[in-house]
Amino acid sequence: MKTLENHAETVSALVWLPDGSGFMSGSLDRKIILWDKEGELRESWNDIAIRVTDAAVTPDVRRLVAVGMGYNPPTALARVNVRDASPLIVSNGDGNAVALRSPENRMIIYDLKTRQVELSVHMEGELTSVKISEDSRYALINHAPDEIHLWDLEEFRLTRKFTELQQGHYVIRSCFGGITGNFVISGSEDRNVYVWHRDTGLLLEVLEGHGLGSVNSVAWNPRKKRMFASCSDDNTIRVWEAPVSAGGLLGVRYLCVRGRDDWKEKGQSKATLGL
Repeated sequence: MKTLENHAETVSALVWLPDGSGFMSGSLDRKIILWDKEGELRESWNDIAIRVTDAAVTPDVRRLVAVGMGYNPPTALARVNVRDASPLIVSNGDGNAVALRSPENRMIIYDLKTRQVELSVHMEGELTSVKISEDSRYALINHAPDEIHLWDLEEFRLTRKFTELQQGHYVIRSCFGGITGNFVISGSEDRNVYVWHRDTGLLLEVLEGHGLGSVNSVAWNPRKKRMFASCSDDNTIRVWEAPVSAGGLLGVRYLCVRGRDDWKEKGQSKATLGL
């Protein structure tokens, strides 16, 4: 076992390269590090423009998409009465005031080979999650309050916004899914799971089943394309599956989907669900 200690603040993102040759870490210290699979440092990107909260590498290993809070160094001001100042002005201890500029949330797309920035976009609201589609075309960004943004990585434009979920106080994560990757699912602070059609933005289903608290994250099974899982503040992980008889997930709006830990409560069984 090896302990890697090259970051100076919270390490908030960790992602393996799709070919398994190494992995990348991102941190609030404004540093992204590329490691080989043995944990040896290969490259360090220092003093980048954001304090990284999440990051993802495209399956074709061409790009890195990172989201986070912009870094704005404090600005010294003339002497003021700090007690009468705004909440963004504090004393630096010598009688002068320092303005703490509010952080600027930003998404940055890097060329992974050259480390050059291809696109840097300012966004209002907190950015908590980034996922990449299997074809490397799209990035899915969870954006508080109450939105998920779909970005086209080839045309460098915002393609669609998915709404109606609740996200304002906690980290919520989403993902792509379905047989052709044509669905978007996300947790929500209202204890539900939301399912949209990726290309139309149509909300297909709001799945109930979790207890009190937020549904924090979702993950689609990479091999069994009718199955995904969700996890929640209610201390459970629930696995959902659409019946094979639906003829593919295009009928997800009309499917009976159950959480596996709900079998006994609802009188369902593996045989009934076709699992």
